[in-house]
Amino acid sequence: GAVSIIERATLPCGEWDAFVDVHERGWFWHREAWLDYQLAYRPTNVDASFVVAGAGGVLALVPLLLTHVDGGRREFSYSGDPLAAPLYVRAALSDTLSGGRRLGRQIGETAIRYTVAGARVMGSPFADDDGAAGSPYAQRVIDLTASVSNLWVSVRRSYKGLIHQGERALRVSTSCGSGDGFSSYRALHQSRYNTPRPEATYAMQARWLDIGDALLVVAERGADCVGAAYWITYKARAYYASGVYAEGNVAHAVIWRSLVALKRLGVQFAS
Repeated sequence: GAVSIIERATLPCGEWDAFVDVHERGWFWHREAWLDYQLAYRPTNVDASFVVAGAGGVLALVPLLLTHVDGGRREFSYSGDPLAAPLYVRAALSDTLSGGRRLGRQIGETAIRYTVAGARVMGSPFADDDGAAGSPYAQRVIDLTASVSNLWVSVRRSYKGLIHQGERALRVSTSCGSGDGFSSYRALHQSRYNTPRPEATYAMQARWLDIGDALLVVAERGADCVGAAYWITYKARAYYASGVYAEGNVAHAVIWRSLVALKRLGVQFAS
């Protein structure tokens, strides 16, 4: 049957995320929130994302951002990091030969239009069949379905000492909302990194906390925030999206507390 290319910006509201949410390999990096974050993080990025649609609806979804790296080199990536791999309805696209051809042709035409030199593409941190296998992410997935006591047994002995040390000296708290903890994280993050990050990106992170798409763990010594970890949560998975620490030997306690908190939220795997 006939197929068409529809740019993300012109899709009906919610249709892009609806496809991602039900797709077995759909991950937060495919969602509009993450694409919009990347556009806010680097305003010079160009959104060329699109879907292939047929009579029955969306057949394939392709996150595609144009960015400039390495002195102006043009590529498709998330500001130098790999894009999420395209999602497609395998059976539907196979049955629609013109759909498969149109998908490949559209990517090629878009690359020519923007004079792109290359692309960085990978699956999700948890996928095992769409390009992530064998990647560094595949080696860093932690199974949180085990009991807390069994998780603790798997921690290296040297790390256990650092965790105990941090827990004795610090107050570590978790937050699923954008309250005082997020303000502390933002202030610490802004003070530790020389390259300023657009304020819109912090606003997006705060919103993800408020709607349940993230978890924040903050470590304080007295009135001072000395460490924080920001986790994206989606489909019972969690990804360590941001960590900032003002002192040594803080991260181990923060990450351990994070894993315990994520498990209690129902997260099954963390990366």
